Amino acid sequence: MPMSLNFRNVIESLGDLPPTPVIAVKALQIMQDPNGSANKLAEIIARDPAVSARVLKTANSPLFYTGNHVATLNHAIVILGESHLRHLVLEASLRGINKHFGVYERMLWENSIGCAIAARIIANGIAVIDPEEAFLAGLFSNIGRIIMNNHSREQYRRIADAEVLGESASHQLEKELYQFTHAEIGAAVLDRWNFPATLVQCILHHHDFALPDDCPEEVCTLTATVNLASGICRHLNVGYRLPHSEGELWTLPGARALRLEEARLNTFCKEFSESFKDERAVYLA
Repeated sequence: MPMSLNFRNVIESLGDLPPTPVIAVKALQIMQDPNGSANKLAEIIARDPAVSARVLKTANSPLFYTGNHVATLNHAIVILGESHLRHLVLEASLRGINKHFGVYERMLWENSIGCAIAARIIANGIAVIDPEEAFLAGLFSNIGRIIMNNHSREQYRRIADAEVLGESASHQLEKELYQFTHAEIGAAVLDRWNFPATLVQCILHHHDFALPDDCPEEVCTLTATVNLASGICRHLNVGYRLPHSEGELWTLPGARALRLEEARLNTFCKEFSESFKDERAVYLA
């Protein structure tokens, strides 16, 4: 089945979809524009009260506090820096897609942030792909789950509870309840939002790793990175209600594709634990 037809079927089965995160897209465009300015960026961010509040709150948090209260978006943009600002705008925009935000939603969000941080750490370690792109892919890895939860919290809770039995069991239940897996739904939504094809393919295959033979190296590496990042979160019980035990990290498709030995994986886990402890207060506040 052609990929576009598959995505079309997914979108048609979902019905009501959240709108494209316009503020995030425009903000990223300005940050990538050599002629972009802090004033232009502040103007865009100011259009979304939730994103604006998140940026100001973070600039005044202990992680960034300089001794003076940050009262304007322009000042906050300078304090945060481009990398942190990009992460924050994306995080705030994606978080706003949730129709509800209870215990299950918080666990899901914790897992999304964890995957993003772990993917960035892995990308920095292997020095092959852009850490910012890896963070974005990790952050969006659960977009399909968010859509599922928005459609039916009861059905999604059944899936979340089934995850303790392993990925294959939860993915099978996803198909039974929603016709498609969260990876397929996530990829279809990102494709509908006109996100880069590299990211769409990564999200589509970040669990099954069923990449085509002619897959570009960048897509393979990014997908392997997110697959491993997801595995690290599962291994360390980040965003899960109960502990999981599905084998060692080195057995994951992502770890094998990146040719990472156990000692290197342990280093990534240690770095992740330290970074997540420092950053979770910012993203999960």
